[in-house]
Amino acid sequence: MTILALSKYKLFDPYDSIDIKSVFNAVNSMVIIFSPDLYSKYYNPEVNKKLLNKESGERPIHVKELFGDNHLGFLEFEKNILEPVQSGNKILEYETVFTGTCGRKINILLSAQPILNNRKTQFLLFVCHDITSRVSAELELIRSNERYAFVTKATNEAIRDWNITEDILTWEEGIDTLFGLQIPQVDTCQNNWLNFIHPEDRDRVSKDLDLQLKEKMKNQWNAEYRFLKKDGNYAFVEDKAFIIRDMDDRALRMIGAIRDVSSQKEYLKAIETKNMQLEEISWIQSHKVRAPLANIMGLISILTEDNLSQNEKICFLEKLKTSSMELDAIIHQIVSKAELAEKPSEFRID
Repeated sequence: MTILALSKYKLFDPYDSIDIKSVFNAVNSMVIIFSPDLYSKYYNPEVNKKLLNKESGERPIHVKELFGDNHLGFLEFEKNILEPVQSGNKILEYETVFTGTCGRKINILLSAQPILNNRKTQFLLFVCHDITSRVSAELELIRSNERYAFVTKATNEAIRDWNITEDILTWEEGIDTLFGLQIPQVDTCQNNWLNFIHPEDRDRVSKDLDLQLKEKMKNQWNAEYRFLKKDGNYAFVEDKAFIIRDMDDRALRMIGAIRDVSSQKEYLKAIETKNMQLEEISWIQSHKVRAPLANIMGLISILTEDNLSQNEKICFLEKLKTSSMELDAIIHQIVSKAELAEKPSEFRID
């Protein structure tokens, strides 16, 4: 802006001001002065270095050369910059892309203003800043955010970012996908997140997290608890987070991912239930079946003897019938338990 002010206070004579050219030559920005015919009257070494790839600035260049073969880019520049400046207007901080004769594209932040003589535009002064690195960084940030959003969807997790210093909690869209909760419902502060934890788990989780935050050089935290869903039911979740600390090991920020593991818990609970049922069946087979079966085998052995009276045979047959009925009842019990073990188990998280 200091450079642009020079002409306002008539400190700059574009024809013979050697001092001002020395100033232009020393700055890191690209400086170009165009005649009304849009051919350059002067440009500093930075223009040679970044656009022309030449050692001197003696050859006049036309403004079109700044755009290479990008004709549409030039037409837009002509409409938004050249015409207003030729009409006596100043342009501040206009972004465009120059190509130049070197073929390398450069993102430009440009300021332009007319140099007037008797209220007529005599020259056009352009001061151009190379912002390619900044634009590249912004594009990479956008791509990174896009990747982050896609990863969030792909991993089926609810991502949260907790600014510990200001106690601002931010959620990604996974909180809606997994639990049916709109982001404003759980946004704002850490206590709001705690309110969605099951009352029986809340105190344990809160104390464990506080302890981890106070532990210096501890950057990992994980917990399992029940999390309230929109439908009023609870999901069993696994919560893993990374704690960011300052140079004094004070916790500044925590980024975490909550994953719904209800189905895994249900599966494990079903396996445990089936194992208990199978163990019970095994115990019945090894203990309860043995007694009536032993009785039956003993009674059959006695009944094969020839010296039994008719009354004794009737008595032993009654006992055999009783033992057979006991065995039959036990077998029905085993079958019922086996059928129950084969059915899908229902498990609810309360």
